[in-house]
Amino acid sequence: MENLRGDFQVYLYETSKKVWVYIGKKKINKGVLWLEDTPKGPRIKKFMVENQPVSPKEFLRLVKNSRVCLLETSKSVGSSKLVHMLTDYQIPFETLKVCRFCLMRHKITPKLSIRYMGEEICEECAKRELRNYIVSEHSVRVLRKCKDLDHVINLIEGKINKELKQFTLFDVISPKTEIISREEIPDSEIPGFVKKKLPKTLLPVQTLALRAGLLRGENILVVSETASGKTLVGEIAGMKMVFEGKGVFLYLVPLVALALQKYEQFRERWGDMVGLVIGRTRIRTKHAEYDVGMKSDATRDVVVGTYEAVDQLIMSGFRFQKVGCVVVDEIHMLMDEERGHRLDGLIARLRYIFPDAQFIYLSATVGFPEELAKMLGARLVRYEHRPIPLKRYVVPCVARRKSRIIKRIVDEAWSEVSSKGYRGQTIVFTNSRRRCEALARVVGGVAYHAGLSKERRKEIQKKFEDGKIKCVVTTAALGAGVDFPASCVIFDSLRMGAEELTQHEFNQMLGRAGRPDYHDEGSVFLLVSPEEEEIADVLLHGGVGRCDVVGGGESEEVLAMCSITDDVSELKKMCSMMVRYVDVDKSLRELENMGMLKREGDCVKLTHLGRTASLSFLPP
Repeated sequence: MENLRGDFQVYLYETSKKVWVYIGKKKINKGVLWLEDTPKGPRIKKFMVENQPVSPKEFLRLVKNSRVCLLETSKSVGSSKLVHMLTDYQIPFETLKVCRFCLMRHKITPKLSIRYMGEEICEECAKRELRNYIVSEHSVRVLRKCKDLDHVINLIEGKINKELKQFTLFDVISPKTEIISREEIPDSEIPGFVKKKLPKTLLPVQTLALRAGLLRGENILVVSETASGKTLVGEIAGMKMVFEGKGVFLYLVPLVALALQKYEQFRERWGDMVGLVIGRTRIRTKHAEYDVGMKSDATRDVVVGTYEAVDQLIMSGFRFQKVGCVVVDEIHMLMDEERGHRLDGLIARLRYIFPDAQFIYLSATVGFPEELAKMLGARLVRYEHRPIPLKRYVVPCVARRKSRIIKRIVDEAWSEVSSKGYRGQTIVFTNSRRRCEALARVVGGVAYHAGLSKERRKEIQKKFEDGKIKCVVTTAALGAGVDFPASCVIFDSLRMGAEELTQHEFNQMLGRAGRPDYHDEGSVFLLVSPEEEEIADVLLHGGVGRCDVVGGGESEEVLAMCSITDDVSELKKMCSMMVRYVDVDKSLRELENMGMLKREGDCVKLTHLGRTASLSFLPP
């Protein structure tokens, strides 16, 4: 009662058996009044204040000399003996509707805003009841939107529907339009054979790249949304170099899944001239098992490979005869704590070995791209264009109900058809292969992960593109490698294995939702359990930071450089091509003390231990 507000001095609340009496303003005394039926009507039988009996006449004197307020709740008694008695004694009173849950704690709260089990209660009591199901700020946000605790409980229990979905909407990323006149590739700037195999008219980002000197050998950083046509930018430049006899076209990606996808795409257009380098990997198909990624594939005119596989080839002594163009896809991987320094070193090694090669860097999510372009010695092509809106939903839930919620969202998306005539299809990101398989069975989708054969992945991609699969469940680790035309993306987890998703990874996966040629809008659902709430807040509110190379790895990269040259001055020249600064002399001293190399003046030589460590990507 310390929080009592208003000008009333006596509050009365009638139940079926007694009347609670609250007396005073600052210091509140609690009393109980019992009524009985008499020939004259209801009258006072007994009155007690703070467990002490008080004369009924004292009660009448009190109410006749005070402002009286009758408290009502949604479950107040229908026939009021108290009102009858006050009327008989000509005692004026006012009525005030208050929260019944608060009254049970002898607290008066007149602000009723939430519906619950057929009555209206205050927000604080609703939040208290909600804590019996979940402790979550996002659930409170939904509660404030829908004003119905039953709805929120249904949502937490997995009973999401169209009505409830609207209350989980976090924000809408509006369409961005940038009008660029589309051009054709000039006949004079590319071999006719190559031009015949490429689209006749270029997309806007490809047009901008052309204007930036793509066909004149300029190094270019392309930053544009997913599915905007970035891959073709690199393909145009690379194939021009190949057919003009200027060298091999290298296309580098971070994941085996993405390498396989690009390899298939390029093979469809360019045939056997495309090779795949992904390390020594055995792929199982229905008909046979075979090794891929051998050095023989690296002798092709077009080589698609993972960062580490190509790097290992170079460090082991393999040399491409000549390289005309290098495309580094997902350049934002420079920010990866574990692999960023290795990508930085690989790019420096390639720039050093092939100084005349053209370098094309691609990403959908790079913060401060002007700075990165300058560090890479490249021209920036930036195309900010999202032709359809992206709706982001945050669904508060408990972990055990996530599967049920995902199934409902997937089924609803599948039941809708866009104005372009395509059904809604969904990508679900989760954090483990085991969860991926289990969830796919529950929602009626298909699991897609690194354990599948190349043929099976290709089959899934084709069926999804043809609209025959309503949902693909994939591991978060494959977020950068999944390129399906989905209308909806669901985050079952905000972790990649045991690690939290980074802002870049989150944005990359987010960008998979909604393709302009297929859908009218994109939808993203974050299923957030209480323990993931803080992660969700950071990801939803965070922007894309600078593309800085973080973590250690200086000595590891210097060790790798020693596989390329034994001259210290050339070593320093190579390291100067990295995005991050490396103290070469300090790293050489550390490596020599660890027995990784021997230094004699301006010459260094790797020991057996050092060479083994560098080829295995083991940090010294």
